[in-house]
Amino acid sequence: RGWAHPALFAAFYAALRAVGLDSRWAVAYGPRMLQGALAGLGDWAVFRLGARTLGPRGARVSLLVQAGSWFYAYAAVRPFSNSLECVLSALALAFWPLGAGQVGPGAPRRDRRIALGFAAAAVIARPSAAIFWLFLGGAHLASCRPFLQAGLRDLCIGDVLPIGLASLALMVAIDWLGYGEFTFVPFNFVRLNLLEGVSSEYGTHRWWWYFGECFPTVLSGWLPLFLVGAAQSLRGGGAIRAARRPVATLAAFVCWGLAVMSLSAHKELRFALPLLPAAHVVAAAGYLALEQRYSKLCRRFMVLVLAAHAVVGAFLAGFHQRAPAPLMDWLADPATNATFVDFYTRCHATPFFSHVHGTGVRRMRFLDCSPAVQALLNVPGMGHSARDGIEEEDRFFDDPVEFWTSRFAREDDKPSHMVITTEKVNDSAVAWAAQSLGMELCATFPHTFDDAFLVLCRAPAA
Repeated sequence: RGWAHPALFAAFYAALRAVGLDSRWAVAYGPRMLQGALAGLGDWAVFRLGARTLGPRGARVSLLVQAGSWFYAYAAVRPFSNSLECVLSALALAFWPLGAGQVGPGAPRRDRRIALGFAAAAVIARPSAAIFWLFLGGAHLASCRPFLQAGLRDLCIGDVLPIGLASLALMVAIDWLGYGEFTFVPFNFVRLNLLEGVSSEYGTHRWWWYFGECFPTVLSGWLPLFLVGAAQSLRGGGAIRAARRPVATLAAFVCWGLAVMSLSAHKELRFALPLLPAAHVVAAAGYLALEQRYSKLCRRFMVLVLAAHAVVGAFLAGFHQRAPAPLMDWLADPATNATFVDFYTRCHATPFFSHVHGTGVRRMRFLDCSPAVQALLNVPGMGHSARDGIEEEDRFFDDPVEFWTSRFAREDDKPSHMVITTEKVNDSAVAWAAQSLGMELCATFPHTFDDAFLVLCRAPAA
């Protein structure tokens, strides 16, 4: 992993401290507000991309599709590296030469350089973003073939080479500073995740998953419009005749991204997030193509999809897996007297020290889920799973009582609070922990329809 993405939030925290605003609330929720602002910048980028591709009417429809995406609203506002990559990629697309008059030596050089800068920033934030830009770069170079003498040399030497080398040097410098030694993150990423298969330990899907399940899920109601837009760009007729080339390029860009990501066994919904801005503009093109003949039906369809997406987004953002934030706010309350919090949930299921900044909590611990693979044997902080042959998280859920018995028999420092998920821990195991450690149930936080997070606290002295 590269340091560039966390460095963004480290700089944000440093700024808060410099002006004396590093309160617990600001440290806990400031990154969300920052990422929310960046997601809004992504909305503007889609509006600009829609305007350049489809005109003023297309810009408004593109923005409506973007704003009405439940997955973008759910994922882009989270401080994932994929979220930052998505925004930077959208900004790059907003300036990228896509259509006739925007390629070759006639392409606005300033816009092209801005696009290359944002694309390079996306690669610095998440090196795997390079696979998306290989396609657009290749398509642009192909469009320059009639102008080899005048344009291709100017493009490569005047724009791509200096921006690429500067970005590479910046990425290496950031990671060198972060790790304290020379570290080429893209090489390590490819070696561990692809060549040695470490990413497969986090779950795998079939090769067709991105096309058959992921993309239909993240687009949901906009999928029919995307298919119409892509088809119309190939036919070249109708309301988007003038935009045929850029829409076809965006549709091909989406398909390329899905196809290349399908080569990896490990797949996740959030990996497709950077493809959404392009997909939304293609969907807007599909709406414009249908609107001429089915105006009233299209408006009704748009209202129906927006309403359905609003319901899905509200449920996922406000109700599904809702325990972590209120739980951490509760632990940060001085009245709880929390000093050492032990988490027995899925790893990384809750925020961590950012949410107890400036409080009496001095220690926290959660179950480790580093893959038990030999490739990580000598990686600091991750090698014990490989030595034990099983992840700590799996060992706990296999037998919680045995895990607690072994752990606390060799530790003198007992937690003041224990957070336990009910996902795979039954009532008898929770009762055993309470009785053996002199604790009692002091709070319950609903998480999903079936599960909750239980908090055990030290029982008051008799």
